[in-house]
Amino acid sequence: MIKVNIGGCNNHHPQNFVVRHVEGSKDYLLIITKTETSFSIDGEKYETPPGTMVLFDKNVPSNYGNNSGEYINDWLHFDFEGEEPPFDKLKIVLNKPVILNDITSLALILNLIITEMHSKSTYKEDVLDHYVKILLYRLSEQIHNKNDSIKSHPLYQKLVELRTKIYNNPQEKWTIDRMCRELKASASYVQHVYKHTFQTSCMKDVINARIEQAKFYLLQSVLCISSIAENCGYDSEIHFSRQFKQFTGMSPREYRENMIARKEQNS
Repeated sequence: MIKVNIGGCNNHHPQNFVVRHVEGSKDYLLIITKTETSFSIDGEKYETPPGTMVLFDKNVPSNYGNNSGEYINDWLHFDFEGEEPPFDKLKIVLNKPVILNDITSLALILNLIITEMHSKSTYKEDVLDHYVKILLYRLSEQIHNKNDSIKSHPLYQKLVELRTKIYNNPQEKWTIDRMCRELKASASYVQHVYKHTFQTSCMKDVINARIEQAKFYLLQSVLCISSIAENCGYDSEIHFSRQFKQFTGMSPREYRENMIARKEQNS
């Protein structure tokens, strides 16, 4: 069984903040970056773009951060009890940065893991075991799907960079026209290729990025709902609340109260 020890989603750190593991970790550590990141792993140095994954073996010295701006990542500490790690079977390399083609789908799985970790579910350990295994399978698929026609598309890297900008800065005024300028392509073509690549429309992805940012503010700050709406790119608190409920099933206030209550129950 896989045991989840600790983790976090969409964690923000200031420029030049460095995470240091001088003697490594006593368990396995998965990092998925959302910004440019400088890694030092067992003496080897790497400069990586947003959307990079590193799976650290136990006791491997490392440090990482972003020298050029804010550092954002998802992370998970986990270990195996009563079974061998499937890394060889899944051909997941350890201690080497790997650029992924869709961190959003992986971030959603990690979000499920972190939410379940703080729950009092009767079957929490079993659910976490299954979630992490799904995460590892999805990682393996992305790493080894070398013949994926999407990745060979001439706009692929620019699309990944555009999506990363959207998720790192969802509060900005994202429009189809702006995306066309970024990609130097027509509106119909951009909308078609974006959906083909990420299985969601341009503007739905913008909304999802804003909702994820709002969740972070609701849980990690004391900002009022109207300020959160503004910080996430909404001109109207009413519009923000309507979209938030449409995507989560709860109003922003209900979401905040519900998650705070969960934390208090688990403390």
